[in-house]
Amino acid sequence: IAYATISLVYRVQTNLHTFDQIAAGLFFGITNSFLWHGLAFGENPVLPSVNLMELVSTHLLPESGIMPVKYLAIPAALGLAVVGSIERRISSWWKKRKAKDD
Repeated sequence: IAYATISLVYRVQTNLHTFDQIAAGLFFGITNSFLWHGLAFGENPVLPSVNLMELVSTHLLPESGIMPVKYLAIPAALGLAVVGSIERRISSWWKKRKAKDD
């Protein structure tokens, strides 16, 4: 919680986000997490018969319970996209810094 708080304060102070954006993000993020938790464990009041953990265990995972490598392709691709975005920002910052120094 401390890390998240420090990160949010930093993002407002550096004008990456406004306080209203942070508040909206917290609201939607917390709401989303409760909905997904309910779906994952079959405790969602809107869809009480949906239990994603049971569905995945029954229909997706093999008997060993170990996720096949091929199912990790999508999360890996998303991770590369996010890392690429961060690397572009760092590269852009580095170029601006070098130009300022020259």
